[in-house]
Parts: sequence; structure tokens; C-alpha cells
Amino acid sequence: MLEKRQIGFNAYLWGRFKSEREIENCLETLANLGYSLIELKDIQFDPEKRLSEQLKKTRRIGSQYGIDISNIVILRDILHPEKNEDSLRDIIYCVEEISEAGINVLNLVTSGIPENMTEGKAWCILLESFERILKVAEENKVYLAVEAVVGHICHDYYTTRELIRSLPSEYLCITFDPSHYLIYRNDISWSIIQWGNKIKHVHLKDAVGKFGKWGLDFIFPILGEGAIDWISILDALDKISYKGTLSIEFESFNYYKNYLQEDPIKAARLSIEALNTLWKLYADKKMSEQEVRDKSITV
Repeated sequence: MLEKRQIGFNAYLWGRFKSEREIENCLETLANLGYSLIELKDIQFDPEKRLSEQLKKTRRIGSQYGIDISNIVILRDILHPEKNEDSLRDIIYCVEEISEAGINVLNLVTSGIPENMTEGKAWCILLESFERILKVAEENKVYLAVEAVVGHICHDYYTTRELIRSLPSEYLCITFDPSHYLIYRNDISWSIIQWGNKIKHVHLKDAVGKFGKWGLDFIFPILGEGAIDWISILDALDKISYKGTLSIEFESFNYYKNYLQEDPIKAARLSIEALNTLWKLYADKKMSEQEVRDKSITV
């Protein structure tokens, strides 16, 4: 059964940390709310200092509160020809730095296809780029956890499967975010079973709508308010014996701005309260199933 110690929060809402005290406040707050793990972006740290040293220091601070870094997120446009080399340099640097800091999961995306570029050309650039990144990831024993994202070349189960199929490696894996799978009407629980141990990180983010314009055709509402069947998803993750992080990602942007006054603490609190309710439903289901099994054995 999944455990609450697997629950984390994607803390990108805190923005760039300007001091160690800001980092400590963030970690202490999330720990007090009930989170055991924190997901961070590379750009939240000082670019003038070694990322690995800042991550080590963050982990030491977190150890005081019982919270650790689950993974780092890096978002770069690797498909745009003019940005490709800089993007690859940044990603490769990040792989090496997080490895040095004792973190072995890097969440990354594949980018949208640039205007006037054919899909075939985009795939050639994507595969060539990932071959280069993957070589460094394998050397540093860092899992590249690719996230399918609405509008990107890898945006659902099937397009991401093509990337994984093309570059077979233990270190090319998945960040599973069900919200994007729902937008493209994938069978989410089935996708989890198919990915199996390729899933190295999970985002808990709800969704409603279909592919189109964000805010008009689809949104990412508060956890539990969308169309995702969370009990089935948690059950599917349990079936594949998933032991990684369940990281809540808050992207209810209008609600965040208009009702939470852009307060990340309020977003984190609201999220864990929603998850606690869903978790109870999941736990009750597992308990009921166990009672049925016990009864059948007794009979």
C-alpha cells in the first residue's frame, strides 16, 4: 500500500530563494503541513553559485525538519534550433550537479514543436538531444524522468512511449502526471500499469477539459475538483508497487491569484487537506478489500 511519507509538494510557487532563511522557512512550513518531500526547480537557486552546494545545504536544512528533496525540475526548450545547445548545456550541468548532491531524479520535458518545423525534424532533434543527455545521466546514475505535457511533442502515453522505445535505457524514465493524460483521453490507470517501474516520479494534479486553449478548453483545478479518478490512480500505483514520490503540483492559477492572494503556503495547505480526504477514501477501499480477502480465507 502507498504510504503518506511518499507525499511531496512542488514548491515552484515560492519562486527564487534569496537567502538560506527563505529556504528554511519553506522547508519548515511544508514539513509542518505534513509533507515529507519537496520538489524544486533549478532556477530557484542562485545561478552564480554551484547548484550542487546549494542543494546539499538545502538537504541539510531539511533534515532538521524531516523533509528531503525528491527531485529537481528543469524546463528548457530543446527543440528550438537557436536554443538547443544552451538548453543541452544547462540540462547536462544539472544532471551532474544533482548527482553530486545525492539526488537521482531529474524531471524534464520535451518542448513544443517550433513553428515551421516538421514533426519528423522535431523528432530527429529530440532523439539526438536525449542521446547526449542520456549518456551523462547514465554516467552519473541520474534518472531522466520525462513528463508528458499538453502541447509538447511528448504529450501523452503514446508519444512518450515512442521516446522511451527509441532510446532504451534504465535511466530514461517517466514523471507520470495524470492531468495531461486526461486532456488527451488516455486510459490513465492502464497507462500506469503499462509504464510499471518506468515511473520514477508522480505529480498529483487534477484536470478537466480537452486539448485546446488553457483556461477555455481545459484547466488544472484544485485536487479532487477535476475529472480524474484518484482512487483508481492510487490503486494502480499500488499495483505496480510504486515507491517514489507523490508530488502535489498546484496549477489552479486563477484561484491562486484571485482567492489565495498568491500565497504558496495557502496553496500547500489547501492541497494537503484535499489529498488527506482522497487518501482516506483510498485507505478505506484497501481496508475493505483486505477484509474481503481475510473473510474468504477464513471461510
